[in-house]
Amino acid sequence: MKSAIKKVAQTFLSVPRFYHSPSTDRNVCATLIAAFLLLTLPLAPARATPPAAPGSIITAAGDWHWLFSAIAAKGNTFSTFTEKRAFAARKDPVVLTGEMRLIPATGLSLRYITPEETLTIIDTRGLYLRDAKGRTREIKAGTRDAGLVAALLPVMRFDEENLFKNFVIHAARNGGDWRFDFVPRDAKIAAALGSITVTGVGTEIQRLGFNASPKVRVEVIVGETKTGVTFSDDDLKKYFR
Repeated sequence: MKSAIKKVAQTFLSVPRFYHSPSTDRNVCATLIAAFLLLTLPLAPARATPPAAPGSIITAAGDWHWLFSAIAAKGNTFSTFTEKRAFAARKDPVVLTGEMRLIPATGLSLRYITPEETLTIIDTRGLYLRDAKGRTREIKAGTRDAGLVAALLPVMRFDEENLFKNFVIHAARNGGDWRFDFVPRDAKIAAALGSITVTGVGTEIQRLGFNASPKVRVEVIVGETKTGVTFSDDDLKKYFR
């Protein structure tokens, strides 16, 4: 599992590079979760006031089924994003920008544009990485090293059945505002990711928070977001496989 975390981390760095220090693993995995969730939901208005604390544990969607269904129904999605990573040892946050593309039946493509161009594809074949110099690396699905990626797929798809299977979920509501806290059931994955907090209003996300490390804070701000997108043949060749 540790080797899986290292390999996934290679393109989700404080400054994207193909190689990295293993000390960033927890922050990297949390950011991957953020990307998955932000692909399926646009950013909510700043006025939203979601619950300040985790809610009760839910073992089935029940009254929340409408929200899971609404998120899953958004289909193909394109988003631009700005990511800010604040580290206790640094005065200023590291700022990254990029594009996210999602085809639920095919996979997820993350293109970081600044400060370096990198591409990551997550699909049924596994994980594909390409850095700014064109170097590539592939982790095949079904291998031990792909286990962490497989564990995150239900979040990418907001797959109700598998989310409840793989995470302990806390849910709370304050009027139209809501909060989910996802805690991985697998102890090793939980140690790497910590808990993931997602708050929002209606079917829109307000913020995402990560509790994997007290020394790192990650904020992802979504810019232009389009759902129900039909990607061109050129996009499919460039950003998927």
